[in-house]
Amino acid sequence: MTRRFKRVDVLINNAGKFYPTDFLAMSVEDFDGLLAANLRSLFLVSKAIVPGMVERGRGDVFNMSSIAGQQTYPGGAGYCAAKFGVTGLSKVMRAELMRVCTVYPGATVSPSWEGEWSRLGSHDADGGCRARVFDIYQLSRSTVVEDIVLRPQLSVI
Repeated sequence: MTRRFKRVDVLINNAGKFYPTDFLAMSVEDFDGLLAANLRSLFLVSKAIVPGMVERGRGDVFNMSSIAGQQTYPGGAGYCAAKFGVTGLSKVMRAELMRVCTVYPGATVSPSWEGEWSRLGSHDADGGCRARVFDIYQLSRSTVVEDIVLRPQLSVI
């Protein structure tokens, strides 16, 4: 990665996967898949990029969690577990390394919210999220925004 870009100043870990499954119905394979997509991928990309940031003494990391990384809901066994993991890993990274902001979007428009889940209400947070990340990046280096919650007005999740 650093061969192509020479140096990375901002890392936005935004990979993820969601599908609703109750705890008793969830297979080990589905659970592992959600952990891999939502937590392990963040760990691996951070391991590849963050050492260079630490070496330079400068860098910002934005880890996309979810409201599901702060509160649970029925049908979210694997997803909530993975996003709580993102929350915990982000806190450790911030304590050990540098400016790490955990972003908690509420329900956003995506293919995973089609069908029954769409009744909960969602929004397109992309534009608003981009603006907030840029605003946070521009703050004084002595300022750390630890967490940011973005969700639509009257959101259930």
